[in-house]
Formats: sequence, C-alpha cells, structure tokens
Amino acid sequence: MEPVPLLKKVRHNRPQSGISGQAERRANVLGAYRELNREAISGKRILLLDDILTTGATMGEAARVLLTAGAKEIHGAAVAAVRK
Repeated sequence: MEPVPLLKKVRHNRPQSGISGQAERRANVLGAYRELNREAISGKRILLLDDILTTGATMGEAARVLLTAGAKEIHGAAVAAVRK
C-alpha cells in the first residue's frame, strides 16, 4: 500500500525548531492543517509519519484534525526523537 496524503497545510507558521516551549509549539501549529478528503479518512486507522519528534505538537495537531474528520484510530511514528 502506498502513502496517501490526507492533510494539507493551510496556514504558514513559524518553524517549530525555533520554538522551545511545549505550549508555544502547540499554539504555533493549531489550525495549520486541514483534511484533504473526509471520505478517505472516515472510519480508517491512520499511521502518521514524522521526521523528528520533539514535543509531539505537530503530530498531535495532525491527529486532532484527522480524528475530527472521522478517523477511527491514529498511530504515530517518527524517524528520530529528541532526547530530553
């Protein structure tokens, strides 16, 4: 199965790498994404892939949008994670 784009970035926001606090990172990505196709999302189990997981703010916002669009489950994976 090939990856399917389900989200579109609809708001330009500051790079997350320049923001240190978890609350500020969440606020920075709030409303930055929109679903592309509710029919493709509704009732599905979705795997979100990210390059680097720092606080999880971007993945959390993406998951929120997909769940709001009707996804059944969201699972996340990242290539790398920042050590705390």
